[in-house]
Amino acid sequence: MFSKLRHPVSPIRDPFGTAAILVAVVALIAALGGSALASGGLSSKIKGEIKKYAKLYSKQFAKPGPQGPQGPKGDPGAKGEKGDTGPRGLQGEPGAEGPAGSPWTAGGTLPAGQTETGSFGKIGSGVAFVPFSIDIPLPGPITEPNIEFNDEGEVTGDITNGSTTVTNVTVTKVFKVGYPIVGPGIPAGTTVEECLEGGIEEEECNASIDELELSNAATETKTGVTLTGIQEECDNGEGEAASASNPEATPGYFCAFIFAGSKPISVIDTSKGTTGVGKFGGAFLVSQQVEGSWAVTAPTP
Repeated sequence: MFSKLRHPVSPIRDPFGTAAILVAVVALIAALGGSALASGGLSSKIKGEIKKYAKLYSKQFAKPGPQGPQGPKGDPGAKGEKGDTGPRGLQGEPGAEGPAGSPWTAGGTLPAGQTETGSFGKIGSGVAFVPFSIDIPLPGPITEPNIEFNDEGEVTGDITNGSTTVTNVTVTKVFKVGYPIVGPGIPAGTTVEECLEGGIEEEECNASIDELELSNAATETKTGVTLTGIQEECDNGEGEAASASNPEATPGYFCAFIFAGSKPISVIDTSKGTTGVGKFGGAFLVSQQVEGSWAVTAPTP
């Protein structure tokens, strides 16, 4: 009988709300459990049916309440222990060979017309070898005729605007005809054309001369100016004039410049033990304290 009552009830919508349902449930209990109630308890069968109906109606009529507010953020958890180091990855494939360097490739030599420079020095007196290295090797050694020690010839004298003659000359450091010469009022690229003693030309500008003839006219009029002469082979004719602080050399030449002290006796190609400069450098043979610089330029075809 009970099973016949269950199915017709489930599709009926209760027009009286939850209270009416509860009354109906109580009446059902009374009807089904007459003797059970009289004896002081419900049978297990009735209890099961009551639970089923309670569960059914709780799902039908119970509605979820509104969502509560978000709770406060919890404290950060404790820092975990450091994990074990992972296994070493596989070695990558070799990269492609890079392009050749420029202008000098590995194992190459100093290109024609390019210059390398360096410095050297010795403290105190006594004969000694002072080595130097040429980082980018020369195409070949440089022999004695092409090695110059430019100790910067120097004179004082009077110049006149528009004139190529230097008068009242006093030579403080000897130099030769053809040397580039620099100083106040002297145009760039000017060289010594003649060294004159009493109007007579001399090959060397030594202490006896009294006049100089220059390739370019002076641009100022001054007295007692100091003019510096540079060996022709040791000035490339470009930009600032060659000096100990700006060493230069023409192609195929090695030039040494002196800052202070005595000029070296010679320069030695240490790979051969002879006078000259090797592909990778050499050594200055000096007898006194000296400080200087050098330049070497690779020969041009």
